Amino acid sequence: MKDTHVFYGVCSIAALAIVAVGIGYATDMLPLHKQPVNATTMSDTTSTTQSNPETPRASKGVSASKEKNCGCCAERRAKYEALIKKRRQRQKAATTAQQMASK
Repeated sequence: MKDTHVFYGVCSIAALAIVAVGIGYATDMLPLHKQPVNATTMSDTTSTTQSNPETPRASKGVSASKEKNCGCCAERRAKYEALIKKRRQRQKAATTAQQMASK
């Protein structure tokens, strides 16, 4: 008898959780669907990208005021760009080597 009460209690809690998640998805109240408070709309991003093309983050909805002034981001970006450049050179050399070998 006690086992059935526990079983029904767990089932009712699971059913309530499923209903709550369903209502959350239906009303966009879950954190997955919420937009950040400082996010801009599509019309705002087009106006900012047209007026100031030097800020690529404006088109993604991230404000430029959050950038750090320390310079470490620029260093990391430069290292990453150098890594990408080396990788592209290696791939280009590999493809030209394959083309030369196939001739």
